[in-house]
Amino acid sequence: MIFNQTILKVSDNTGVKLTKCIKIYKNKNYAKLGETVLLTIKKIKKTEKKKKINLEKSNKVKGTIVRTKKISKNIINNDILFYENSIVCIDQKNEPIGNKILGPIPCILRKKKLFKIILISSILI
Repeated sequence: MIFNQTILKVSDNTGVKLTKCIKIYKNKNYAKLGETVLLTIKKIKKTEKKKKINLEKSNKVKGTIVRTKKISKNIINNDILFYENSIVCIDQKNEPIGNKILGPIPCILRKKKLFKIILISSILI
């Protein structure tokens, strides 16, 4: 579960390292896998090329939650646990900004119809 003021790692190649959650778009106190949140950028890589969106420190960006530390169920009822909370940065059309996702992605995103994120991922659990 992701709450406001939670620090999240970014698992794509946009050049952003750390973000902080500001707002959860659904009217809840927390967010789960596959939900969209509003973030501020806390750390970026020093060598960054120009991307579609201006990604600088303290700018706002939307993101979809890809991994959480909370235990979640798989499609075949297996428990999945990750060691970090991480997101993928998305633009206004809900398409990922980066073109590569590092690390595993759970199959739960398939139920939430986030196919563009699944296509650019390397490992699907």
